[in-house]
Amino acid sequence: MLCKKLRVAFALIAISFGLSSFLSVEAVAQRVPATPPAEPAGKQLPRVGEQIGDWTFQCQALTASDTRCSISQVVFNPQKKPVVRATFLPLGKNKKLGLVVLAPLGMFLGTGIAGKIDEGKQFNFILQHCGKQGCRAAIQVSDKMKSALQKGSRLALAFKMRANAKAVLVPISLKGFTKALNALKIK
Repeated sequence: MLCKKLRVAFALIAISFGLSSFLSVEAVAQRVPATPPAEPAGKQLPRVGEQIGDWTFQCQALTASDTRCSISQVVFNPQKKPVVRATFLPLGKNKKLGLVVLAPLGMFLGTGIAGKIDEGKQFNFILQHCGKQGCRAAIQVSDKMKSALQKGSRLALAFKMRANAKAVLVPISLKGFTKALNALKIK
């Protein structure tokens, strides 16, 4: 019983810090509803797991009456192993749009993770935590950044594996981003 209470407490803490989208597949599978919450006619959400362009729509039940949806994209290396996961989701009390990146373990933390939309200005993520699944970093998406993402064709993420190594550049397609973002209904 105590173990179950600790798991529930940990899950609530993880959710409040925006970490829930990167729980193990098994943990997420237990919490994802079969269908998103009911919407008024004409405003149906996509189905969980539906592809919208290059983005995957997902929802997770937080409580019996509250569900958080996100869009994500995973980039794989030539050996079909995931390299980076980029997830857009509502964060914080105001449910502002955030971008959370999961990069590989072993990355050099000193330089962190940087991003760039097409040929725009570089921005830096805030590293949050490294765990079994990789290193998490996040950034709140400003209105200006959101507009650039909607107009852009590529989000480039960069990080180093060693201090003296060249940066690993990972392209994230923005194909379908605007439609996928509209499905999230984030202001």
